[in-house]
Amino acid sequence: MKNIFRPIIASVLLLSLWACSDDDPIVTANTVAAAELIAPEGDANIVLNPSNPANPALTLVWNHGDYGVETVIDYEIELAASETDFANAINMGATTNRFITWTVNQLNNAAIQAGLTPFEAGSLDVRVKSTIGLENVLEQISEPISISITPYSNSAPRLAVPGDHQGWNPSEDAVDYVPYLAASAPEQSDFEGFVALNNEFKFVGADAGGSFQWGNTDWGDASGVNGSYTQVLTDDGEGNCGTATAGGPGYYFIQADTEALTYTLTKTSWGIIGNATPTGWDSDTDMVYDENTRTWSVTIDLIPQEAPDNGFKFRANDVWDLNLGDDGADGIMDFDGGSIGVAEAGNYTITIDLSNPRAYTYTVVKN
Repeated sequence: MKNIFRPIIASVLLLSLWACSDDDPIVTANTVAAAELIAPEGDANIVLNPSNPANPALTLVWNHGDYGVETVIDYEIELAASETDFANAINMGATTNRFITWTVNQLNNAAIQAGLTPFEAGSLDVRVKSTIGLENVLEQISEPISISITPYSNSAPRLAVPGDHQGWNPSEDAVDYVPYLAASAPEQSDFEGFVALNNEFKFVGADAGGSFQWGNTDWGDASGVNGSYTQVLTDDGEGNCGTATAGGPGYYFIQADTEALTYTLTKTSWGIIGNATPTGWDSDTDMVYDENTRTWSVTIDLIPQEAPDNGFKFRANDVWDLNLGDDGADGIMDFDGGSIGVAEAGNYTITIDLSNPRAYTYTVVKN
């Protein structure tokens, strides 16, 4: 393998700067040969698996650089998208060894940073830079090798939900608001979210660039007939999904699985309940939906109660089938979570925002 030498004008490292007598030799180092990558061999093709992010994904091995003398050599490994000449090189670590190992997560993060598209094979170049001494002089750079990497997305996938409620347009570039469902984790198919629906709608997946538009894969009701709803999904010959048999227009909790090919609609109306409220745990105080802010709110007198066993929670439809609390006291709600405490008595405005799937939030503001 051809070595790359970086000319350094008049650069000579003194490895022995102190001698016992004038007769002791002074040893010098020079750039003789750059490190040479020897593994992986051939055309490496790595498909990264998000289910095991801490597992080793790739080990690079190289021959030592040559400086003409015995000395400690410092190595720095760089990675970049192929055919970019390392214009935006990513530093992947430093070592004095002749090898380095990256985990699945480390290599995936680097691949995404380098510009590779999730779930598509792309090419990365890797090279090793070597220097010696405290001042890191006499730099030599190895010939790069290319590696094919298929990264995954670090974000959970989403589904757009266009329909009668917003003009049947799944593109954020074309309309002010597109409701979404979100999966529980990368590469999962269990989508959920809350959407204010009028009548009919469909589910639209993202393209390779993360955009939502007609022409992408979309799912509808497997009946194949608009107005006939089986709550079974298909992406071929589908009809529209709809609310007619689920309660008509309203605010819905939607669950859809694009692998199991199922979807469910639960019409909801929200309230708060708990021993911090005037009616205690016996009944709800209803909240009001604002279609402009896409939030539910209520103004209410509260009394002090200490979480997580006392306070209040949010529940839908005056039953406990669907309820939200806060296990971490972080403002992010959890299904069946702990109660939310009240520090002091007073009149409060309480608001919940369910429009961001799987990141449902609330605020409690004293008036």
